[in-house]
Amino acid sequence: MEKTVAILAPLEELTKKVSSYDALASDDIPAVTVLVRLLNRETDEDHGVKTMKATLLAAVKKRFSDVETNPLYFISTILDPRYKDRFFSNNTAPEAKLHLKQELQNLLLNCSSRPRPALAAVWTLYLKKSLRSSTAASSRCFH
Repeated sequence: MEKTVAILAPLEELTKKVSSYDALASDDIPAVTVLVRLLNRETDEDHGVKTMKATLLAAVKKRFSDVETNPLYFISTILDPRYKDRFFSNNTAPEAKLHLKQELQNLLLNCSSRPRPALAAVWTLYLKKSLRSSTAASSRCFH
């Protein structure tokens, strides 16, 4: 019974965290990644609960299989300074960054001439760091 509680405790903690009133979309990819790592890790205490861990791992992977490809989640995670691209698996981080850059370029191309001071600081800072060639366009759209 103690082994079961030890395995389910991280699930409960993460469920409460991502279900809370102040949860952020950027927390989902890191939460799923940590959970998968915990369930993948084999320890000496796993005797008798390996099947349960494997079943939970399969369920988590099935339910969250598209979280890294959903723009809401991957853009918010990349832009969150706590996470950036640290919690992405395999090749999804470069793809997510490319998608974000394309979205920003489209925004710059299609932006109106009316001022947007709230967006100015965020996008200009991001563009200065990752799209150096586009900063002139960003100042034209967001001043």
